Formats: sequence, C-alpha cells, structure tokens
Amino acid sequence: MKDKVMKDRHKTKKELLAELAQLRLRVKELEASRYLQRRDEYHTQAFNALLRLFAKAASRKEYLGTAVKLINIWSGCRYVGIRVLHHNGDIPYESYLGFSREFWESENWLSVHKDRCACIRVITGNPEAQDLAAMTRGGSFYLDNSFEFLQGLSAEQRGRFRGVCMQCGFKSLAVIPLAVWGKILGVIHIADEGGGKVNLRLVEFLEEVAFAIGQAIRKFSGETEDQMWEAHFHWLMENSQDCVSLISLNGAYLSLNSAGYRLHDFADPSAVVGRNFMDNIGENQAAVTEALRRAGAGAEVALEYQSIGRDGQKIWWEAMLTQVVRPDGTVTNILSIAKDITARRPG
Repeated sequence: MKDKVMKDRHKTKKELLAELAQLRLRVKELEASRYLQRRDEYHTQAFNALLRLFAKAASRKEYLGTAVKLINIWSGCRYVGIRVLHHNGDIPYESYLGFSREFWESENWLSVHKDRCACIRVITGNPEAQDLAAMTRGGSFYLDNSFEFLQGLSAEQRGRFRGVCMQCGFKSLAVIPLAVWGKILGVIHIADEGGGKVNLRLVEFLEEVAFAIGQAIRKFSGETEDQMWEAHFHWLMENSQDCVSLISLNGAYLSLNSAGYRLHDFADPSAVVGRNFMDNIGENQAAVTEALRRAGAGAEVALEYQSIGRDGQKIWWEAMLTQVVRPDGTVTNILSIAKDITARRPG
C-alpha cells in the first residue's frame, strides 16, 4: 500500500492530467447514459398514454380532448390547441386548452385560402424565406422568443404573420404538422408567455406525437382500413419499453411487443401467440381473471400480478388493462401495458 502511495506521488503532471481527462470522460458517459435512460422512460410513458387513448377513445372529440391535456403536460406550455383541416380550407381548433374566448374568436376560423401566418404555411407545407430559420426538417415552426424573432424581420416579412400570438404575449410558440403518410391533416399549436419553453428536442418529440394523433383522426374519420389500423396499433406498441400485449376477449395472447419478449425472455411468437394469458400467471390469478373480465366490459383496470418467465423466473408486474375499440365501434380485444416492478417487491 505504501509503495502505491509513493508511486502516485511521483506521477508526472502529464499523467495526472490524462487521468483527470479520463475521469471527466467517464462522468460525461454516465451523465449521457442517465439522460438516455430518462429519455427512454419519458418516451415510453408518453406512448403508453397515446396507445391507451387510441385503444379506448370512442370518438374524435374524446380523443382530441384528452390529447391536448397530454400535450399540455408534456410540453409545459399553458396553451395548447389542435387544428384540423376541413375540406373547405378552414382550420378550426377541434380541441384547445387555455386560450381565451377572445383569442379563439379571432383565430378559430382561419382559412388556408385567405389567411397568412405560420399556421397556414405549416399546414399547407409551404414555408417562406422568413420562416426557414425557425423550421425543423419535419416541417414544424417554433420560437423560444417570438419578440426577438419579429424584431429581426423587415416590415414586409413581419406582414407575413398575423401577429395575434405575439400580441397576446406568447413568447414561446410552436406549430407542428399532423403529417400522416405525406398528407397534412392539421397542426398542433402550443404557446406560453414564458420564453425558452420550446426547443428542438420538444418539437421533434411532438412531431412523433403528431403522427399518432393524425392516425387517430383518420380512424375516427373512417379513412383507415383494418390493416392500416392494426399496423399503427403495433407501431404504438413498439414505441414502449414496457411489456405491451393484445389479449382476446376469451383470454388468449394475440400479440406481444418486442420489449415484452425481451422482458419475459420468450424466444419467438410461437411461445406466446395463441396461448392463454393465464397460463404463465403465478400469484394473483383470481385478480387477473377479474381484471380481464372488467376490461372486456369497458373498465380500465390497474393491478399487480406475478408471472413465470421462460426459465421459471418470477416477475412482478404493474399493469393497466384497457378495452380496445376498433374503428367501427366494435370491441374485439384487451390491451395490457405492464411494467416490471420485481425490484420494488420485498423479498
């Protein structure tokens, strides 16, 4: 031990600086790892919420009403609206949160045929030169300080904006297109009096959310064929790092997401699909049976239960069971979103 201390004392300045650089690099790697973990957890929570909403919402009004509340939470912005493009070119807010009645009356009936502002140019996919510095590659327009942005424009360029958002004191704002397979169905509009509330990371996340909302609008408009509806449902499932499964009303596995296979250590779909959900339940079987019955009848049920993995390992889950309503209004199966909580269980 004494020899090691003496050796450390005789390290050159160059060696000590190299060790310090390595230590700093390791700290940055750990910070990056924690950030990625938090980002993945946040992403999973958000898409779990969108998946449950897509599964259970019975109408477009119900879906969009909940969606604006979720976006309000995720963005931290006080004002949220979802505009949907109508066949006549109007883009009214089909759902909104926070905006005053005065603002709504001024801005609700904008038209792509007669008005000019950022909302119009995002929804038509036709940005102008003054917009480009505030645009993402996904076609969104965002500002973290709208006052500074306007000050940097010429009088002619300022005239290309209605300016009502700025007049209402919205310093942070963003307009995100509801783009689905090359077609823009509307926009998400978020705003806040505080500056710095909107950044590229948030907007890119909301672009993913916007795709999910666009698919839901198509679902409730009767524009989605069964095959496309199922493909979108499975896309939402794959965006979760939790165990997400579809279960038939008689209790059989219909599908499982990739994270579910990994968490259970199942080898392939044949190990699950077609089997009864109850086959690998350990403790709380009666509670699971009752939860499946209630979920099939329309309730959203939260519960904890234990399952047995492929090699006999016991896994405790915190699950939410939700009824799945298809585009034609029929109920065909049950959605289960389960988080592994084994580490939290005593013993």
